[in-house]
Amino acid sequence: MRHLKTFSLVCVALLLASPAFAAEPADPTFLLEEIVVEGNRNVSPEIVIAESLLKTSESYSEDDLRDAVYRIKRLPFLIGVDFELRKGSTRGRYILAIEILETKRFFYGVDLRVDRQHDDTDFVFFDDTQWALDFLIGWRHFVGSKGILYATLGDIGTQVGYSNYNFLNRNLFLDVSFERSVICCAADDDLNRAFDANISTILDDETDTFRITLGIPRSARQLFRIDASYRSGDGFTRLEDGDLDDGGLLIFLSEEKVKRTELTGSWIYDTTDDPIFPHRGDELIGSLGIRRTESEATVAFAFGDVITDTNIASDVEATEINATLFGRRHWPLSNRQSLAASFELRLANSERDAQVGDLLPFQEDFESWAARVAARHAVDLIGVKRSQPQRRLRWENRLELNYVETTGDDFSFDRSQLIFGSDLIYRNRWGVLRFRLQIIDVLEQSS
Repeated sequence: MRHLKTFSLVCVALLLASPAFAAEPADPTFLLEEIVVEGNRNVSPEIVIAESLLKTSESYSEDDLRDAVYRIKRLPFLIGVDFELRKGSTRGRYILAIEILETKRFFYGVDLRVDRQHDDTDFVFFDDTQWALDFLIGWRHFVGSKGILYATLGDIGTQVGYSNYNFLNRNLFLDVSFERSVICCAADDDLNRAFDANISTILDDETDTFRITLGIPRSARQLFRIDASYRSGDGFTRLEDGDLDDGGLLIFLSEEKVKRTELTGSWIYDTTDDPIFPHRGDELIGSLGIRRTESEATVAFAFGDVITDTNIASDVEATEINATLFGRRHWPLSNRQSLAASFELRLANSERDAQVGDLLPFQEDFESWAARVAARHAVDLIGVKRSQPQRRLRWENRLELNYVETTGDDFSFDRSQLIFGSDLIYRNRWGVLRFRLQIIDVLEQSS
């Protein structure tokens, strides 16, 4: 019995010492004695080091250093980032050398889109083929050791702003900007709200927007972001009282002064290796926002094709609460090819009140939701072999299925689409050029 007991204890000891039960060895860590930035001409080393979230006299694993490099790579004025560990002054201490490749101070962005829509339903909003060209040119000027002034001029207007990449010396990101738009934009674009035109506000002509963004990093992978904006401009609102086909009344609130305030909080988790040409990594974003719109206008009535202007004053107030959840994962297939799968879910609730003089009060509540799933295959054609290429070209093909639904007190709308897209994306030190071709098949649509 004693020998059996001893034999059992030996067996248990050998089993616990086997590789199956042995604890995995800890990843080696590196004590950073110094952090140096190389290759910079205009970018301050303080911006790069602050964005890395690394500190001297602290130990980090290789994965930690790689996450820090990915975070630095997301800076809009860098096109390439690499790092090297060098021996320090004593054994066990290291110097981290971060090598960067900057973009030019003057930059551009061009996005050419061609959409071909196929609609088997009787509910058609667009022509069969449409195209759009979005472009901007811009300039950056680095101020001090952590600030940037920038200005852009594009097809929709102009923008000037200031960014601070180490606000209050706490690794916070602060951006303040002013934008003047010169073309109209749908004020109810979230969840395709422009389609439910019972109450649809359109901002027209010149629109001024003041925006402030605060980024609070929790780690190299996680970020909390707060966005606040105030927008004002001229526009008009379209109201419908009853079914127009049955003699309903159509009302335009013209010469309208629109004011809009928005506040959004977002949590961002990002491990992707490149912001424009991701090859591996995950993205997960959750956001919650509130939007408040107020307007004052004069009234025009429409009976059929006859529009009558009046001096009747009107007021419109609207409040919307929205939430979004987005996720995407990238899988490398080779050094040139990758796959990605993504999903997006958006929810919104709107309450709108409109008073047309002493005549017609409008009160409507809307609930909207939209879902999207997509798969994408990418091939890098140029810029694969170099660690910091100055030119890159990628060809992407994607398949997307989306659905949107909006319901109100006396209105409902839903639509499902299948989209095939093919994109060519070119980037160099001056900017990004995109050419997008989309084939849109409207599977179902009703209102």
